[in-house]
Amino acid sequence: MLRLPVIGPIVQLNELSRCCRTISMLIKVGLPLPDIITMCIQSTGNKIMGQALTDVKTEMLGGEGLAQPMAKRSIFLPLMVQMVSVGEKTGNLGNTLSTVADSYEFDADDKTMSAVALLQPALTIAMAIGVGFIVVAMLSAMYGIYGQLG
Repeated sequence: MLRLPVIGPIVQLNELSRCCRTISMLIKVGLPLPDIITMCIQSTGNKIMGQALTDVKTEMLGGEGLAQPMAKRSIFLPLMVQMVSVGEKTGNLGNTLSTVADSYEFDADDKTMSAVALLQPALTIAMAIGVGFIVVAMLSAMYGIYGQLG
């Protein structure tokens, strides 16, 4: 799904938004970061995202923090990596990830609306072709009947 031209970026933004929102809420509750990442891995339906989070967790437990392992993987967008880095340095990771989640949700909605706008003309043309086919079929049947009568 992530490699599809129009749908891929939307899926990626939705996955990252969900991940950021989950991490943000669970940090605010007070859970430790390794448990939070484990919950994110379990909640994601995307295998690539799950594998990336598993690798991030492994490296995080090795003492690299959260931003450095994320920066090594292309699935995590630069905004998220930078905001995680800022959040780690300031001790305000929950609020920064909440901001990132809001931004990604807005971007995903915007891209979804653009994709729908691209789809509308194609659907209109397809419906016109379908209606045209039905009209031609009905007219040819009527002319066939009139030809047999006359």
